Amino acid sequence: EKSKTRRHLIEFWMMEPEMAFVDHNGNMALQEEMVKFVVRTVLDKHRNDLALLERDTAKLENVINKPFAKMTYDEAIDYLQKQGHEIQWGDDFGAPDETVLANLHDGPVFVEHFPTAIKAFYMKPVPGRPEVVLAADLLAPEGYGEIIGGSQR
Repeated sequence: EKSKTRRHLIEFWMMEPEMAFVDHNGNMALQEEMVKFVVRTVLDKHRNDLALLERDTAKLENVINKPFAKMTYDEAIDYLQKQGHEIQWGDDFGAPDETVLANLHDGPVFVEHFPTAIKAFYMKPVPGRPEVVLAADLLAPEGYGEIIGGSQR
């Protein structure tokens, strides 16, 4: 498919889970279970196709066998600044930032507790820290960036 970047397709589906009676951690757990289910299903049913594409399935197997890493927005900003990125607390991440953060781990990573000012008004603040919200972005490895964003209302 022709595209101006390797991160964007002409058509895509996006998931932003926000559910009644589920807290922030439950939301992230559901996202992790869903991604692992999809990867497991692809490995079970399409391993030959992946071999034809010369895809290293060990990395995909790692996704289903390990818990997803988590880091806070504060930790992410601190790390990026130490790596020389020109980013300040309150800025949203760009594609290069997401790639650096995702490459810290062997699989997907949740970045959570974003500044209130850069997220939707309906996201619930973190108790005791009204400047950040109970939201998380799930970053995929290998430079693919955010694949899921969700929050507690």
